[in-house]
Order: sequence, then structure tokens, then C-alpha cells
Amino acid sequence: LGEALNKLADEIQDQISEIHLEHNRLRVILGGMRDGLIAIDDHGKIVLINSVMSRILGFEIREARGRYLSDVVKDSEIIELLLNTLKMQRPLEAELDLGLGQSEKFLKAYTSPLIDYGQDVSGALIVLHDLTQTRMLENMRRDFVANVSHELKTPITAIRGIAETLVDDPQMELELRQKFMTKITDQSHRLSNLVSDLLALARLDEREKTPKTRIDLGTLIEERITSLSKVTAPEKMARLLFDKPEEPVHVYGEEEELRQAIGNLIDNGLKYTPRNGSVRAVLRSTGDQATIRIEDNGIGIPEEYLDRIFERFFRVDKARSREIGGTGLGLAIVKNICLKHDGNVEVESKDGKGTVFTITLPLHTDSE
Repeated sequence: LGEALNKLADEIQDQISEIHLEHNRLRVILGGMRDGLIAIDDHGKIVLINSVMSRILGFEIREARGRYLSDVVKDSEIIELLLNTLKMQRPLEAELDLGLGQSEKFLKAYTSPLIDYGQDVSGALIVLHDLTQTRMLENMRRDFVANVSHELKTPITAIRGIAETLVDDPQMELELRQKFMTKITDQSHRLSNLVSDLLALARLDEREKTPKTRIDLGTLIEERITSLSKVTAPEKMARLLFDKPEEPVHVYGEEEELRQAIGNLIDNGLKYTPRNGSVRAVLRSTGDQATIRIEDNGIGIPEEYLDRIFERFFRVDKARSREIGGTGLGLAIVKNICLKHDGNVEVESKDGKGTVFTITLPLHTDSE
């Protein structure tokens, strides 16, 4: 009898150890899931829940286990889905739109009945997959397509209208004809700039590895300032200044992309700074970072727009931007180039008091 009891005790201990092992495995699996999960028994009490679900619905796990679903979960759609799964004894799925405080979440819900050893339904399970980020990207893509269509349509419509006028009136005065031809040229340049910016963004979005080299930022900035000075009429241009450090500052990157990012910021400063103002580029190295500041004393940016200026096609003053030929993509390109080079770009500005853009990039090291 003693041997039998000892054997039984060992078997019970083995079973308890196995149960603990399975429990730990289940806890690790539930904790590592990216989807929210909750299970109820056939009486509607919560028997299982993971941390993702508690974050989605906004309550603590320890407050939920053993309580009735309706006492913990306030969303009627989730309750109805689980109860219908219990009642109909078959899987269901639905898309949910949850308003949680000031935020909104879009979720895909999958439910399934829980079957016990006797093949009876003993509860129901729901898994919530967060679609919020996907929906945001879809909305951004729709907005992007709509903006591209609008931006392309405007110059094309102008070119077509002027061209038709020229064709319909072959006896048009030479001076007026020349004026119309100038407008066609201006609109074609605008169209070309827009297409070039779109192609640049497409290349950056692909995140393909491009050959990187050791770049002297001081030389690069000087080249951009010289180039922009040549293409901008002196009587319309603010003063361009460069505060260059005594020692060279080197980074590791794609030269043409960094040239475009720095050039976009300097050009942006020139466009929005009056003739009696100035645009200053300041280059410094601190610790393991290179810092490029593009400072101007132009018209500035209202504070409420600072969080959005790196969005594609966003313009603070749409009429002025179109008047000076802006595509609304320049700052988005700068942001993408900086991120691609493991750096960042930030902005400080006050309406009417100028703007400062700051690019930070990792310094080149001898090991690279």
C-alpha cells in the first residue's frame, strides 16, 4: 500500500509539473501575441485574457478574470459577438470601430467556440487584430493619390487651355502670344519639378541600399549655396551666409541625397525670406553627431502647423506656395533622406520671426 501511495504521489507530482509547464507556455504565448485575446465560459465569465486585450479595452488583467464579460467589457459589439458565437456554436468575424477616449481604433474580430473533451461547447474565444495603423496608411495613400491628381491636373489644365487659345487665334498679337508661351513654359517647369519630387520620394520609399561614401559636409553646403546663388535673381534673393567650422565635418552617406536635402532647406529659406533678410547655414559637430542648422529671418511658420510641415503636399500658405513654384514635397523629401541616413530633422519657428531647421546625422568614423 505504501509503495502504491508513493507511486501515485509521484504521478500526481509529474502531472502537476506538466500542468505548470503548460501554464507557463500558454502565458508566454499569450504575452507574445500582437493580437488581443479573451475567452469566456458558457456562463459568460472571463477565463482567459492577454495583456494586449487589456490595453485595447483599457482595464487590468487581474480585474477581469472570473468576472462576467458584461461587467468588464463596455463595448456592446464585442459582447454580442461572443454571445452569438456561444449561441450559434460557429466562428464569426466582424470589423469594429472603437472610440476610446480621444483616440479611435479599428479592429478585425475573429471568434470561435471552445470545444471540451466531450465535444460540447464550453465557451467562446475572440481575437482582435488592430487595423488602426493599416487604416491610417490607407487614408494617407488615398490623400496622396488625391493630392497628386490635383497637383498634376492644375498645370496640365493651364497648359491645355493656353495651347487651345493659341491654336484658335492664329492672328494673335506677338506680345500676347509671347506672354502665353511664357506661361506654358512656367507651368511645364512646375510639372517637371513635381514629377522629379515624386520620383525622388518613390526612390526613398523603396529603402534600397545605395552606395555610401565619406562626405565633407562643409564642401557640400558651400556647393549648394554657390549653385542656388547662380539660379536666383540677386535683386530677389536674401543674403546667403555660411558659418563653417575650422575642422572638416565628415559623414557617411549618399552624396546626391544629402545635397538635395540641404539644398531644399536653403531654397525653402530663400523663398520665404524677404530680400533684406538673410539665410544662414551653420555646421557643427558635437560628440558623435554632425549638426546642420538652416536659419532664416523670414515670414516664419505658425505654431499650430509645425507638427504637419513634413507631411507630403502640406502647405501653410497654399496660394503663396503655388505662386513661388513649391510642390509641397520638399520637406517630406528632407525628412525621408534624414531618416534613411539614421538622422533626423527638426523645426523651430514663430510666425513672422523666422524659422530654424536642424538636421542631425551620425559622424563618419574610421571604422566605417
